[in-house]
Amino acid sequence: MELVDNQYQSHGLSGFASGPLAQPQIQYGQLLLPFPEWQTVAADGIAIGNSEYESLQSSFTKRFSNGVSLIGSYTWSKLMTDVANGTWAGAASIRSYYCVRCEHSPSTYDVPHRFTLSAVGELPFGKGKQFGSNWNAFIDAFLGGWQANGILTLASGQPLVFTTASNNSYTFGGGQHPNVVGNPVLSTGQSIYQWFNTAAFAQPPNFSSGNLARTYTGVRSDWTRNLDMSLFKNFTLTERFHLQFRAEAFNLTNTPVFFAPGTTINGANFGVITGQSNSPRNLQLGLKLLF
Repeated sequence: MELVDNQYQSHGLSGFASGPLAQPQIQYGQLLLPFPEWQTVAADGIAIGNSEYESLQSSFTKRFSNGVSLIGSYTWSKLMTDVANGTWAGAASIRSYYCVRCEHSPSTYDVPHRFTLSAVGELPFGKGKQFGSNWNAFIDAFLGGWQANGILTLASGQPLVFTTASNNSYTFGGGQHPNVVGNPVLSTGQSIYQWFNTAAFAQPPNFSSGNLARTYTGVRSDWTRNLDMSLFKNFTLTERFHLQFRAEAFNLTNTPVFFAPGTTINGANFGVITGQSNSPRNLQLGLKLLF
């Protein structure tokens, strides 16, 4: 960056005893800032950012009949924002503070598709059921009257936010986005070792801000698929006291949902997934006394 005479020092206007502003020469870009006599200007309680959410929401319900009840819902949506997660802490992704709207793109929370299905069903075993209707009271007390419950969740992955390891825009404020120079989508399929085509991104040239949007939806983080199941059984101890046994399984299929890959271009983990965002299968048993 070009050095010029420090007019604040030459006119005796600078109150800095040390640092760049105390030198006889200063970077020319510093003089172009709104408050060139200060190296840093912090915002406190600033109102910034806009968001728009649009969605199509649908649901269906099958009320309890023949021992089964179902509730399903599907949401098709789009969430657009122009700041990082709606907080000033994400301002580094803003290339120019004079054009926050230039960062208008899908939010990092954007999940276009989400489907959930919850089911409650009585198992067909025991008195009055399809199987075991002739069981004696002792067998029926342990094998009859069970209830199964399940919740299935499927959801799209979230957009990726690509960054540069160094900011060579020399803007004295604001961030920098990478340049897109190819197709980020892999033709051979994704893996945790290469989630996208890393050769499709490049460091922008000096004095440029990069052409990639604040978020990128062509490649998203891993999508959610989760199934939770449980079995309930109520035992009648007395007219007042009841005992409930619960067997619960979270992430029953033990399906991993991965963290987002590394998105800092030329970084050590660029395009590589290094962790799992959900918990492995978890089983638990419990007893609950009702009175």
